[in-house]
Amino acid sequence: MTVPARPLPALLHEISELVGKNTALALADQFGGTRIYIPLPENLKINHPLVLCVGMVAAKKIAKQYSREQITIPLARELLASQIAREIETGSTVAQIARRLGTTERNVWRIKARAVDKSDRAQSDLFESPQAAKR
Repeated sequence: MTVPARPLPALLHEISELVGKNTALALADQFGGTRIYIPLPENLKINHPLVLCVGMVAAKKIAKQYSREQITIPLARELLASQIAREIETGSTVAQIARRLGTTERNVWRIKARAVDKSDRAQSDLFESPQAAKR
């Protein structure tokens, strides 16, 4: 189940340069496909969605760069899935992967099951007769 690395979308790449790739992916996991308002760093409160997602230190770094902007967070499901697949290949436990990548155990299990299902389908295609494939 070797998974090639994919580049981050531009905005997530910029954010990953500020706060790290795992934090950028956590942001995409939480807010991907939606807009989020980034206040001035001094206006961030502990209950702001950005702070709840990435923590105060990372949120302040993001706010310094994007303050007073509405930014659209790109979807990065495929990137997170490929990271999870690589972590599974290294033998990490589901709990370790979830903590390391800032996602839930349930999400890791879901992606793991999807990868196994794809692998099973690929295997069955190898052994399917040419006539069965045409049906």
